[in-house]
Amino acid sequence: MKKMRLTQEQFDEYQERRGVVDRLIKVARPKRKASEPNKTELRFESEVLIPWKNTGIIDGYQFHALALIWPDMRYTPDWMVWDYDGQIKLIEVKGPHIHSRDSRVRFLTARRDYPWFQFECWQWKDKQWRDIWK
Repeated sequence: MKKMRLTQEQFDEYQERRGVVDRLIKVARPKRKASEPNKTELRFESEVLIPWKNTGIIDGYQFHALALIWPDMRYTPDWMVWDYDGQIKLIEVKGPHIHSRDSRVRFLTARRDYPWFQFECWQWKDKQWRDIWK
């Protein structure tokens, strides 16, 4: 079945013709693109990465800059951070509740298989950042 696309004006007119007036309409908010940071990742950027960059601890950072790929698995760290000496750090950011073991398995497998990167996982919990999965 083909979906109808109506403007708000056309929809209101249609509702009036059908005798439906003043009905609350739930408007879907636009979804965040997968390539954009979520609220926790944005908080990490503003509270950790930007201060690190401003104080000279790191040279730069980028969101979802690379993906590590295996035949049966893929891992995309949230942030890639590079130091002034060229060392690359891959950072995973988690909120207070980690719902999936899958993310931990991918993180630990990547750390094991790619020893030339530094790996860190930061979690926002109890109003502070903690480095977990060391």
